[in-house]
Amino acid sequence: MRKVCYNAIFPDDSRETINNCELVDFLFELPILLNFGCIPPSRVINSLLLKGELNSGMGGSLEWEVFQLEEDEYVTLVDSLLKQPNLDIFTDKDFQNIEDLDKWVISIFLKYYKGNNEMLKVAEDYYQEKFGHS
Repeated sequence: MRKVCYNAIFPDDSRETINNCELVDFLFELPILLNFGCIPPSRVINSLLLKGELNSGMGGSLEWEVFQLEEDEYVTLVDSLLKQPNLDIFTDKDFQNIEDLDKWVISIFLKYYKGNNEMLKVAEDYYQEKFGHS
């Protein structure tokens, strides 16, 4: 599986370079991407990977050299995520045509977590940091 090199930029502007990070571990570092337990479609993941950065507001940010996953890499990634021990994670075919991360997060939340205050807090915190308001 692909290895990723990225920079973690902390709120105090200090930096740490992480080399040879397993793709699975890197995706867990990206805020909100896997927080809802649903594996995003390849289009959502690739749209994020092609940006080369993700700013999580006061939580700092991550930067990496842009790349995208080939379909076989995505299939391997999904298989690996589904085999993670002690991780309740799944895929949902209803959302395979979504390309935008924010639209995907909202769709997952509305389908699976509407009325779940704990997951609502996760989503609110993410969007508060991302946009500066809720």
